[in-house]
Amino acid sequence: MVQHQPILFSDHAAIVLSDSIRVREFYWFSNVFFVSKIVYYSKEVVGLLQLPSLSTEQQNQLLVLFSPQEIQEAMFDIDDNKSSGPDGFSSAFFKSHWQVVGSSVVTTVQFFFAHDYILKEWNRTFLNFQNAFVSERLISNNGLIAHELLAFMNASKARKRFYAALKLDMNKAYDHVRWDFVFRVLRLFGFPSYWIHIIQQCVSTVSYQVLFNGNPSPSFKPQCGLRQGDPLSSYLFVLCMDVLSIMLHKAEEQALFHGIRISRGAPSISHLFLADDSLLFFQVSPSAYDQVLDLLQEFIAMSGQMINL
Repeated sequence: MVQHQPILFSDHAAIVLSDSIRVREFYWFSNVFFVSKIVYYSKEVVGLLQLPSLSTEQQNQLLVLFSPQEIQEAMFDIDDNKSSGPDGFSSAFFKSHWQVVGSSVVTTVQFFFAHDYILKEWNRTFLNFQNAFVSERLISNNGLIAHELLAFMNASKARKRFYAALKLDMNKAYDHVRWDFVFRVLRLFGFPSYWIHIIQQCVSTVSYQVLFNGNPSPSFKPQCGLRQGDPLSSYLFVLCMDVLSIMLHKAEEQALFHGIRISRGAPSISHLFLADDSLLFFQVSPSAYDQVLDLLQEFIAMSGQMINL
Protein backbone atom coordinates (compact mmCIF):
# COMPACT_ATOMS: atom_id res chain seq x y z
CA MET A 1 0.00 0.00 0.00
CA VAL A 2 1.44 3.36 -1.03
CA GLN A 3 1.50 5.92 1.74
CA HIS A 4 0.36 9.30 0.48
CA GLN A 5 2.46 12.23 1.57
CA PRO A 6 1.43 15.89 1.74
CA ILE A 7 3.30 18.34 -0.47
CA LEU A 8 3.73 22.07 0.07
CA PHE A 9 4.13 23.72 -3.32
CA SER A 10 6.18 26.87 -3.88
CA ASP A 11 7.57 28.75 -6.86
CA HIS A 12 10.82 26.80 -6.75
CA ALA A 13 10.39 23.59 -4.78
CA ALA A 14 8.09 20.94 -3.41
CA ILE A 15 8.69 19.73 0.11
CA VAL A 16 7.50 16.22 0.91
CA LEU A 17 6.22 15.88 4.44
CA SER A 18 5.43 12.69 6.34
CA ASP A 19 1.84 12.03 7.41
CA SER A 20 2.89 12.01 11.05
CA ILE A 21 3.75 15.73 10.96
CA ARG A 22 1.11 16.91 8.48
CA VAL A 23 -1.15 18.54 11.03
CA ARG A 24 1.74 20.06 12.92
CA GLU A 25 3.16 21.57 9.73
CA PHE A 26 -0.19 23.09 8.78
CA TYR A 27 -0.56 24.78 12.15
CA TRP A 28 3.06 25.93 12.04
CA PHE A 29 2.52 27.70 8.71
CA SER A 30 -0.78 29.18 9.84
CA ASN A 31 0.76 30.54 13.07
CA VAL A 32 3.67 32.23 11.28
CA PHE A 33 1.36 34.97 10.02
CA PHE A 34 -0.33 35.75 13.33
CA VAL A 35 0.67 38.53 15.69
CA SER A 36 1.50 36.55 18.83
CA LYS A 37 1.53 39.57 21.10
CA ILE A 38 0.80 43.26 20.91
CA VAL A 39 3.93 45.40 21.11
CA TYR A 40 3.31 48.93 22.24
CA TYR A 41 5.50 51.67 20.87
CA SER A 42 5.31 55.40 20.43
CA LYS A 43 3.93 56.08 16.96
CA GLU A 44 5.41 59.55 17.22
CA VAL A 45 8.86 58.01 16.83
CA VAL A 46 8.17 57.31 13.15
CA GLY A 47 6.73 60.80 12.65
CA LEU A 48 9.79 62.44 14.19
CA LEU A 49 12.01 60.83 11.56
CA GLN A 50 10.71 63.35 8.99
CA LEU A 51 10.50 60.85 6.15
CA PRO A 52 10.77 62.29 2.62
CA SER A 53 7.29 62.91 1.24
CA LEU A 54 5.82 62.70 -2.25
CA SER A 55 5.29 66.04 -3.95
CA THR A 56 1.84 67.19 -5.03
CA GLU A 57 2.76 66.43 -8.64
CA GLN A 58 3.82 62.89 -7.74
CA GLN A 59 0.60 62.35 -5.77
CA ASN A 60 -1.46 63.51 -8.75
CA GLN A 61 0.41 61.12 -11.04
CA LEU A 62 -0.64 58.23 -8.80
CA LEU A 63 -4.29 59.22 -9.20
CA VAL A 64 -4.25 59.00 -13.01
CA LEU A 65 -6.24 56.00 -14.25
CA PHE A 66 -4.27 53.12 -15.74
CA SER A 67 -4.66 52.67 -19.49
CA PRO A 68 -5.37 49.28 -21.11
CA GLN A 69 -1.83 49.32 -22.51
CA GLU A 70 -0.30 49.79 -19.05
CA ILE A 71 -2.40 46.95 -17.64
CA GLN A 72 -1.34 44.66 -20.48
CA GLU A 73 2.34 45.56 -19.97
CA ALA A 74 2.03 44.81 -16.24
CA MET A 75 0.50 41.40 -17.00
CA PHE A 76 3.19 40.52 -19.52
CA ASP A 77 5.91 41.52 -17.04
CA ILE A 78 4.84 38.68 -14.71
CA ASP A 79 7.07 35.63 -15.01
CA ASP A 80 5.41 32.67 -16.74
CA ASN A 81 6.64 30.32 -14.01
CA LYS A 82 4.97 32.14 -11.13
CA SER A 83 2.72 29.72 -9.31
CA SER A 84 -0.94 29.91 -10.21
CA GLY A 85 -3.79 30.72 -7.88
CA PRO A 86 -6.43 28.22 -6.73
CA ASP A 87 -8.15 28.48 -10.13
CA GLY A 88 -5.07 26.95 -11.75
CA PHE A 89 -4.55 29.76 -14.28
CA SER A 90 -1.00 31.10 -14.39
CA SER A 91 0.18 34.32 -16.01
CA ALA A 92 1.26 32.27 -19.03
CA PHE A 93 -2.41 31.41 -19.68
CA PHE A 94 -3.46 35.06 -19.77
CA LYS A 95 -0.55 35.97 -22.02
CA SER A 96 -1.26 33.15 -24.47
CA HIS A 97 -4.98 33.96 -24.68
CA TRP A 98 -4.82 37.74 -24.29
CA GLN A 99 -6.85 38.28 -27.46
CA VAL A 100 -9.74 36.45 -25.77
CA VAL A 101 -9.43 37.38 -22.08
CA GLY A 102 -7.53 40.68 -22.32
CA SER A 103 -10.57 42.96 -22.38
CA SER A 104 -12.04 41.20 -19.32
CA VAL A 105 -8.77 41.57 -17.41
CA VAL A 106 -8.55 45.27 -18.27
CA THR A 107 -12.16 45.90 -17.24
CA THR A 108 -11.67 44.03 -13.96
CA VAL A 109 -8.47 45.89 -13.05
CA GLN A 110 -9.98 49.27 -13.92
CA PHE A 111 -13.07 48.44 -11.85
CA PHE A 112 -10.83 47.70 -8.85
CA PHE A 113 -9.05 51.05 -9.12
CA ALA A 114 -12.31 52.90 -9.68
CA HIS A 115 -14.13 51.36 -6.71
CA ASP A 116 -11.11 50.40 -4.49
CA TYR A 117 -12.67 47.04 -3.68
CA ILE A 118 -11.15 43.62 -4.33
CA LEU A 119 -12.90 40.27 -4.13
CA LYS A 120 -11.36 38.16 -1.38
CA GLU A 121 -11.47 35.14 -3.71
CA TRP A 122 -8.85 36.84 -5.90
CA ASN A 123 -6.42 36.93 -3.00
CA ARG A 124 -6.46 33.24 -2.11
CA THR A 125 -2.84 32.14 -2.24
CA PHE A 126 -0.69 29.04 -2.07
CA LEU A 127 2.37 29.69 0.08
CA ASN A 128 5.46 30.87 -1.81
CA PHE A 129 9.11 31.14 -0.84
CA GLN A 130 10.69 34.59 -0.64
CA ASN A 131 12.46 36.25 -3.54
CA ALA A 132 15.20 38.82 -3.11
CA PHE A 133 14.53 42.23 -4.62
CA VAL A 134 16.77 45.14 -5.47
CA SER A 135 15.42 47.58 -8.03
CA GLU A 136 17.72 48.64 -10.88
CA ARG A 137 20.79 47.85 -8.84
CA LEU A 138 23.21 44.96 -8.82
CA ILE A 139 23.23 43.32 -5.41
CA SER A 140 26.92 42.61 -6.04
CA ASN A 141 27.63 46.35 -5.71
CA ASN A 142 26.94 46.27 -1.99
CA GLY A 143 29.06 43.13 -1.74
CA LEU A 144 32.00 44.97 -3.27
CA ILE A 145 31.54 47.93 -0.91
CA ALA A 146 31.34 45.58 2.07
CA HIS A 147 34.57 43.88 0.96
CA GLU A 148 36.36 47.26 0.75
CA LEU A 149 35.11 48.29 4.18
CA LEU A 150 36.18 45.01 5.80
CA ALA A 151 39.62 45.33 4.21
CA PHE A 152 39.88 48.88 5.58
CA MET A 153 38.83 47.68 9.04
CA ASN A 154 41.53 44.99 9.06
CA ALA A 155 44.17 47.49 7.95
CA SER A 156 43.06 49.95 10.65
CA LYS A 157 43.95 47.52 13.43
CA ALA A 158 47.64 48.19 12.82
CA ARG A 159 46.97 51.91 13.44
CA LYS A 160 45.13 51.04 16.66
CA ARG A 161 41.78 52.20 15.32
CA PHE A 162 38.96 49.76 15.88
CA TYR A 163 35.71 49.36 13.99
CA ALA A 164 32.86 46.89 14.27
CA ALA A 165 30.73 45.18 11.62
CA LEU A 166 27.38 43.79 12.73
CA LYS A 167 25.49 41.42 10.43
CA LEU A 168 21.74 41.33 10.81
CA ASP A 169 19.42 38.71 9.38
CA MET A 170 15.69 39.38 9.27
CA ASN A 171 13.99 36.16 10.35
CA LYS A 172 11.28 35.48 7.73
CA ALA A 173 11.48 39.15 6.84
CA TYR A 174 8.29 39.42 4.78
CA ASP A 175 6.18 37.30 7.13
CA HIS A 176 6.52 39.41 10.28
CA VAL A 177 5.93 42.94 8.97
CA ARG A 178 3.14 44.64 10.91
CA TRP A 179 0.36 46.02 8.73
CA ASP A 180 -0.24 49.06 10.91
CA PHE A 181 3.43 49.95 10.50
CA VAL A 182 3.24 49.61 6.70
CA PHE A 183 0.18 51.83 6.40
CA ARG A 184 1.59 54.47 8.75
CA VAL A 185 4.83 54.58 6.78
CA LEU A 186 2.86 55.04 3.54
CA ARG A 187 1.00 57.98 5.07
CA LEU A 188 4.24 59.58 6.23
CA PHE A 189 5.77 59.14 2.78
CA GLY A 190 2.84 61.18 1.45
CA PHE A 191 0.91 58.52 -0.47
CA PRO A 192 -2.69 59.60 -1.18
CA SER A 193 -5.36 58.12 1.08
CA TYR A 194 -6.97 56.52 -1.98
CA TRP A 195 -3.77 54.62 -2.75
CA ILE A 196 -3.25 53.53 0.84
CA HIS A 197 -6.78 52.12 0.91
CA ILE A 198 -6.11 50.18 -2.29
CA ILE A 199 -2.90 48.76 -0.83
CA GLN A 200 -4.78 47.84 2.35
CA GLN A 201 -7.22 45.87 0.19
CA CYS A 202 -4.37 44.01 -1.50
CA VAL A 203 -2.48 43.26 1.73
CA SER A 204 -5.19 42.52 4.27
CA THR A 205 -7.63 40.42 2.22
CA VAL A 206 -5.12 37.67 1.43
CA SER A 207 -5.71 34.11 2.63
CA TYR A 208 -3.35 31.13 2.51
CA GLN A 209 -3.74 27.43 1.87
CA VAL A 210 -1.32 24.52 2.11
CA LEU A 211 -1.56 21.74 -0.48
CA PHE A 212 -1.49 18.12 0.69
CA ASN A 213 -1.27 15.70 -2.24
CA GLY A 214 -2.94 18.31 -4.40
CA ASN A 215 -5.76 18.88 -1.91
CA PRO A 216 -5.86 22.32 -0.33
CA SER A 217 -5.96 22.61 3.44
CA PRO A 218 -8.53 24.86 5.14
CA SER A 219 -7.70 28.47 4.40
CA PHE A 220 -6.39 30.78 7.09
CA LYS A 221 -6.16 34.57 7.19
CA PRO A 222 -2.93 36.23 8.32
CA GLN A 223 -2.76 39.14 10.74
CA CYS A 224 0.62 40.40 9.54
CA GLY A 225 3.17 39.88 6.80
CA LEU A 226 3.59 40.64 3.12
CA ARG A 227 2.83 37.99 0.51
CA GLN A 228 6.06 36.62 -0.91
CA GLY A 229 6.28 36.58 -4.69
CA ASP A 230 3.84 39.48 -5.01
CA PRO A 231 5.60 42.38 -6.82
CA LEU A 232 3.83 44.87 -4.55
CA SER A 233 5.33 43.24 -1.43
CA SER A 234 8.87 43.95 -2.58
CA TYR A 235 8.22 47.69 -2.84
CA LEU A 236 6.44 47.82 0.52
CA PHE A 237 9.30 45.93 2.17
CA VAL A 238 11.85 48.36 0.72
CA LEU A 239 9.86 51.33 2.08
CA CYS A 240 9.75 49.72 5.53
CA MET A 241 13.49 49.06 5.49
CA ASP A 242 14.04 52.66 4.43
CA VAL A 243 12.71 53.63 7.86
CA LEU A 244 15.57 51.68 9.47
CA SER A 245 18.02 53.36 7.10
CA ILE A 246 16.74 56.82 8.05
CA MET A 247 16.86 55.91 11.75
CA LEU A 248 20.53 54.96 11.38
CA HIS A 249 21.33 58.17 9.50
CA LYS A 250 19.58 60.29 12.16
CA ALA A 251 21.44 58.51 14.96
CA GLU A 252 24.75 59.17 13.21
CA GLU A 253 23.85 62.83 12.71
CA GLN A 254 23.19 63.05 16.45
CA ALA A 255 26.64 61.51 17.12
CA LEU A 256 25.11 58.52 18.90
CA PHE A 257 27.59 56.44 16.91
CA HIS A 258 29.93 57.02 13.96
CA GLY A 259 30.16 55.11 10.69
CA ILE A 260 33.31 54.37 8.72
CA ARG A 261 35.16 56.74 6.37
CA ILE A 262 37.81 54.96 4.31
CA SER A 263 39.45 58.28 3.37
CA ARG A 264 39.31 61.91 4.39
CA GLY A 265 36.92 62.96 1.63
CA ALA A 266 34.86 59.77 1.59
CA PRO A 267 31.27 59.67 2.86
CA SER A 268 30.57 57.95 6.15
CA ILE A 269 29.03 54.50 5.69
CA SER A 270 27.04 53.10 8.61
CA HIS A 271 24.99 50.38 6.90
CA LEU A 272 24.46 48.34 3.75
CA PHE A 273 21.28 46.44 2.91
CA LEU A 274 21.37 43.29 0.77
CA ALA A 275 17.80 42.03 0.25
CA ASP A 276 16.70 41.07 3.80
CA ASP A 277 20.26 41.00 5.18
CA SER A 278 21.94 44.05 6.66
CA LEU A 279 25.49 45.02 7.58
CA LEU A 280 26.06 47.78 10.13
CA PHE A 281 29.45 49.51 10.46
CA PHE A 282 30.54 51.78 13.29
CA GLN A 283 33.55 52.94 15.23
CA VAL A 284 34.04 51.08 18.48
CA SER A 285 33.28 53.11 21.61
CA PRO A 286 31.85 52.32 25.06
CA SER A 287 28.40 53.62 24.08
CA ALA A 288 28.18 52.93 20.34
CA TYR A 289 27.16 49.27 20.60
CA ASP A 290 24.44 50.05 23.17
CA GLN A 291 23.10 52.88 21.01
CA VAL A 292 22.91 50.62 17.95
CA LEU A 293 21.14 47.85 19.88
CA ASP A 294 18.64 50.33 21.35
CA LEU A 295 17.88 51.62 17.85
CA LEU A 296 17.35 48.08 16.55
CA GLN A 297 15.02 47.23 19.44
CA GLU A 298 12.99 50.33 18.61
CA PHE A 299 12.71 49.29 14.96
CA ILE A 300 11.72 45.75 15.95
CA ALA A 301 8.91 47.10 18.14
CA MET A 302 7.63 49.33 15.35
CA SER A 303 7.88 46.97 12.40
CA GLY A 304 7.27 43.54 13.96
CA GLN A 305 10.54 42.23 12.53
CA MET A 306 12.56 39.53 14.26
CA ILE A 307 16.29 40.15 13.88
CA ASN A 308 18.97 37.50 14.20
CA LEU A 309 22.28 39.05 15.26
